[in-house]
Amino acid sequence: MSRDQPISPRFTMALVLSIVCLTSAACADSQPAMDTSRNNRVKDEATAKEVRKAAEEGDASAQYRLGLLYEGGVGVPQNYKKAKEWFEKAAKQGY
Repeated sequence: MSRDQPISPRFTMALVLSIVCLTSAACADSQPAMDTSRNNRVKDEATAKEVRKAAEEGDASAQYRLGLLYEGGVGVPQNYKKAKEWFEKAAKQGY
Protein backbone atom coordinates (compact mmCIF):
# COMPACT_ATOMS: atom_id res chain seq x y z
CA MET A 1 0.00 0.00 0.00
CA SER A 2 1.56 3.29 -1.05
CA ARG A 3 1.05 6.56 0.77
CA ASP A 4 -0.87 7.96 -2.18
CA GLN A 5 -3.78 5.55 -1.78
CA PRO A 6 -6.49 6.44 0.73
CA ILE A 7 -7.40 3.94 3.43
CA SER A 8 -10.43 1.97 2.46
CA PRO A 9 -13.62 2.66 4.48
CA ARG A 10 -14.01 -1.12 4.90
CA PHE A 11 -10.57 -1.37 6.49
CA THR A 12 -11.34 1.55 8.81
CA MET A 13 -14.66 0.01 9.85
CA ALA A 14 -13.03 -3.38 10.46
CA LEU A 15 -10.32 -1.75 12.56
CA VAL A 16 -12.82 0.21 14.67
CA LEU A 17 -15.03 -2.84 15.24
CA SER A 18 -12.01 -4.92 16.24
CA ILE A 19 -10.96 -2.34 18.81
CA VAL A 20 -14.51 -2.12 20.21
CA CYS A 21 -14.78 -5.91 20.48
CA LEU A 22 -11.42 -6.24 22.20
CA THR A 23 -12.20 -3.43 24.62
CA SER A 24 -15.61 -4.82 25.55
CA ALA A 25 -14.17 -8.31 26.03
CA ALA A 26 -11.49 -6.93 28.33
CA CYS A 27 -14.10 -5.10 30.41
CA ALA A 28 -16.60 -7.97 30.56
CA ASP A 29 -15.31 -9.27 33.89
CA SER A 30 -15.17 -5.92 35.64
CA GLN A 31 -17.81 -5.22 38.26
CA PRO A 32 -19.80 -2.00 38.28
CA ALA A 33 -18.73 0.47 40.92
CA MET A 34 -21.31 0.36 43.67
CA ASP A 35 -21.20 0.86 47.39
CA THR A 36 -22.05 -2.42 49.10
CA SER A 37 -20.77 -1.28 52.48
CA ARG A 38 -24.25 -0.19 53.60
CA ASN A 39 -25.74 -3.55 52.62
CA ASN A 40 -22.97 -5.37 54.45
CA ARG A 41 -23.36 -3.19 57.53
CA VAL A 42 -27.10 -3.88 57.70
CA LYS A 43 -26.48 -7.63 57.37
CA ASP A 44 -23.71 -7.52 59.99
CA GLU A 45 -25.93 -5.64 62.43
CA ALA A 46 -28.75 -8.16 61.93
CA THR A 47 -26.35 -11.05 62.49
CA ALA A 48 -24.98 -9.42 65.65
CA LYS A 49 -28.52 -8.96 66.95
CA GLU A 50 -29.33 -12.66 66.43
CA VAL A 51 -26.05 -13.80 67.95
CA ARG A 52 -26.52 -11.49 70.95
CA LYS A 53 -29.97 -12.96 71.61
CA ALA A 54 -28.59 -16.50 71.66
CA ALA A 55 -25.56 -15.43 73.72
CA GLU A 56 -27.73 -13.77 76.34
CA GLU A 57 -29.78 -16.98 76.54
CA GLY A 58 -26.59 -18.82 77.50
CA ASP A 59 -25.45 -20.39 74.22
CA ALA A 60 -21.66 -20.74 74.66
CA SER A 61 -21.01 -20.88 70.92
CA ALA A 62 -22.97 -17.66 70.43
CA GLN A 63 -21.11 -16.05 73.33
CA TYR A 64 -17.80 -16.85 71.69
CA ARG A 65 -19.06 -15.63 68.32
CA LEU A 66 -20.32 -12.39 69.86
CA GLY A 67 -16.87 -11.94 71.37
CA LEU A 68 -15.40 -12.25 67.88
CA LEU A 69 -17.86 -9.67 66.55
CA TYR A 70 -16.88 -7.20 69.28
CA GLU A 71 -13.21 -7.93 68.72
CA GLY A 72 -13.48 -7.17 65.00
CA GLY A 73 -16.11 -4.45 65.22
CA VAL A 74 -18.43 -6.37 62.89
CA GLY A 75 -22.08 -5.37 63.32
CA VAL A 76 -21.22 -3.79 66.68
CA PRO A 77 -18.76 -1.09 67.74
CA GLN A 78 -15.29 -2.54 68.26
CA ASN A 79 -14.86 -3.08 72.00
CA TYR A 80 -12.13 -5.32 73.36
CA LYS A 81 -13.49 -5.18 76.91
CA LYS A 82 -16.89 -6.54 75.82
CA ALA A 83 -15.16 -9.09 73.59
CA LYS A 84 -13.19 -10.34 76.61
CA GLU A 85 -16.36 -10.54 78.72
CA TRP A 86 -18.14 -12.67 76.10
CA PHE A 87 -15.07 -14.89 75.60
CA GLU A 88 -14.92 -15.46 79.37
CA LYS A 89 -18.61 -16.39 79.52
CA ALA A 90 -18.08 -18.94 76.76
CA ALA A 91 -14.95 -20.28 78.45
CA LYS A 92 -16.77 -20.78 81.75
CA GLN A 93 -19.06 -23.17 79.88
CA GLY A 94 -16.09 -25.05 78.46
CA TYR A 95 -16.19 -23.49 75.01
